[in-house]
Amino acid sequence: MKRIFILAITIFIHIFFSQTCKKESETWYCPMHPAYTSDRAGQCPICNMSLVKAEKKAPSSKSSPHEEHKDQTALNTNSIEKKTLYLPEDKQALIGIKTAKAEIRNLSKTIFAYSRVAYDPELYTAILEYREA
Repeated sequence: MKRIFILAITIFIHIFFSQTCKKESETWYCPMHPAYTSDRAGQCPICNMSLVKAEKKAPSSKSSPHEEHKDQTALNTNSIEKKTLYLPEDKQALIGIKTAKAEIRNLSKTIFAYSRVAYDPELYTAILEYREA
């Protein structure tokens, strides 16, 4: 009976320490300021937004670097120095991003507004006197 109790405690201690040793540090980042990271949940000190937990990426078995680039998430917290932001097509469709070929064209907007023109003879003479002076 004593051996079973010691065996149970040994297994419990082994499982407890193996779980705590395997636990990697979590990284939290601000969606508006991805350069700010923290080791715990909370709020961004810059904009007071709630921090979001960074997802761990499993290593992929893709053959070409172009395919690996397509599978990257929007924010790679492991390398902040990266200047390229990539969003998959499904996420672009969700937020309404539309792309088109760059072209030179005339942009114009016609605005129709209700208005009224009033004639004020005193204002008209005041403007004339101002111009003469």
